[in-house]
Amino acid sequence: MIRNLNDYNTKTIIHTELCIVGSGASGITIAREFLNTTVKVLLIESGDLNYSVENQSMYEGENLGHPRVDFDKCRLRYFGGTTNHWGGWSAPYNEIDFETRDWVDYSGWPLKYSELVNFYERATKVCKLDDLVYNKSVTNNIPIEQSILNYRLFKINPLRFSDEYFEELRKSKNIIILFNANLTNIQINGNADHIKHLDISTLSDTHVKVKSNAYVLSCGGIETPRLLLLSNYVMNTGVGNQFDQVGRYFMDHPPMDNPPPVVKCGQLITNNFSKIKETFSIYYYDNLGYLPGFHLNENYQRRNRLLNSYMWFNFNIPDPYVYGFENSHIKNEDVSSYLRNFKSIYYHDLTKQEFSLVDLVCQFEQLANPDNRIILNSDKDALGLNRVSINWNLSEVEKATVLEMTKLVASVLSTLNLGRVRIEEWLLDKSNNWPLDLQGAWHHIGTTRMSENPKTGVVDKNCRVHGIDNLYISGCSVFPTSGYVNPTLTIVALSIRLADYLKSDLIN
Repeated sequence: MIRNLNDYNTKTIIHTELCIVGSGASGITIAREFLNTTVKVLLIESGDLNYSVENQSMYEGENLGHPRVDFDKCRLRYFGGTTNHWGGWSAPYNEIDFETRDWVDYSGWPLKYSELVNFYERATKVCKLDDLVYNKSVTNNIPIEQSILNYRLFKINPLRFSDEYFEELRKSKNIIILFNANLTNIQINGNADHIKHLDISTLSDTHVKVKSNAYVLSCGGIETPRLLLLSNYVMNTGVGNQFDQVGRYFMDHPPMDNPPPVVKCGQLITNNFSKIKETFSIYYYDNLGYLPGFHLNENYQRRNRLLNSYMWFNFNIPDPYVYGFENSHIKNEDVSSYLRNFKSIYYHDLTKQEFSLVDLVCQFEQLANPDNRIILNSDKDALGLNRVSINWNLSEVEKATVLEMTKLVASVLSTLNLGRVRIEEWLLDKSNNWPLDLQGAWHHIGTTRMSENPKTGVVDKNCRVHGIDNLYISGCSVFPTSGYVNPTLTIVALSIRLADYLKSDLIN
């Protein structure tokens, strides 16, 4: 069923059993798990079925750290959320991502990978993927040392949750989608252990309360902490923020392939372009895309105290390229002048008539740093609510991991006589300088992190806010660490797990 808050009278009280705030991948997934049950579900969406400039402007904010894209570009405030511009890259997190690693500050999930396998399997169906196999070798053309690097796939299916799942939710008899409903306050009781109601409002000044048995915030890694911090009538630091953890540990995946311009780690000059492209190009089968790349072996990470990372080849080199050649294919007579610019330590005999350039790009784990955080600032949105500022910076540890990963891949390619890698100057620079045009990948991770101890996080292993008996959070804001993997598949898996947990309470 569909409802619009503009059609309600001010001071109405809406009663439901499960209230989900936010209709992105997580909110839609949880709601679908309750289809055709006896539970009354209210799915609240700030926007409508389609994009509007007025709603989108509510997402504006400011950067305090490394430059990022505008806030109102990386999130979408209408039904389907950011799945409406999701690139569809999917893979499960690695087992090591869940481990406590003594060389990675604040690492360790309260969950093990083994506890999520069944939910990952269910999530593959929601995301319309084929299976949970991501480590198969696409080809035997290029043998690699498995104790250092492993082949790994990303599967690509840019599923629009709004297109795929709107109709079944609209037709549901126990689920109401409420459009144009902006959460303005989470009202907690005097003991700060139970949510009494939510205050919601339209942009045209209709104000309504929602009373529910359980509440789930599924608003993303920026908006969710913002709403908790804004709700400070009883707890002056904000709901769930008694230990100053809300908004901290903000992480992202800095994309190393985001043109223009491409921010890359290295560049391969190869006289065997066909083999490289055959092995590492995106390929398609049964409406799914598959991107092969190199994954840093988990035992190698442990031995060398590195973060998790993944590297692949970008074949979309602009034409003409930065070195002034007519195209990305270099004639033999141009090679000597080109190679003089190389500062890589990897050499081999390049004797063929034609060479090609291919960029090496990387996605890597970012450390959970409590100083990378979201705070409220003094600017106000259309509802009079404080906007946010984000302090986001990268460290020497991430840079050292990217450099080591680049060297390893370069060494493999050189040993196999497949080319020589020129490592980028910014990466060889020993300072902690990063390219200014490096941006986040719009993966807003960690701001309401999961922890066993409320002094180091916001939610417990069941995604319930510490100390509050009926408030839950879903989405990648609960991830304690970021890994290198795009988060959507894990978001969906954890959302299914949370739905199962809620069913045990809500279904008699």
